[in-house]
Amino acid sequence: MLYRRAWASGTWGLLRELIDTYMLALYIFDLIQALGGVFDVKWIHWSLVHTGLFCTAQGVLQQLGEVGVALVRLFRASTRSLAHITMVGLVSLVIFDVLRALAAAVVSDT
Repeated sequence: MLYRRAWASGTWGLLRELIDTYMLALYIFDLIQALGGVFDVKWIHWSLVHTGLFCTAQGVLQQLGEVGVALVRLFRASTRSLAHITMVGLVSLVIFDVLRALAAAVVSDT
C-alpha cells in the first residue's frame, strides 16, 4: 500500500512522516531484542548456562531491545510533533550507551 501511494504521487521516501520513523525504530529494537532471544538456542545446545562473554552479549542485546522499545514508546507518547532528527538522535544515544556498557563489560571480563 505504501508503495502504491508513493508510485501514484511520483515520490518515494522511507521516512516521510514522524510515524514512519517511530515504526522503523520499533521494528529495529524489536529485531535487536529477538536476536538476543536467538542466543537461547546455544544455551539449549550446551545444556547449561554460565557467565561469560556470550552471556554478556545476550544480555546487552535483550536489554538494548527492551529499553529501546520503551524509550521510543515513551518518546512517542510524550511528544508527537518533533522532527525526525530528534527520534534518530534518541535511538543513536541509546545504541551508543549500550555499546559503551558492552565495551566496559568485555574489558572487565578480560
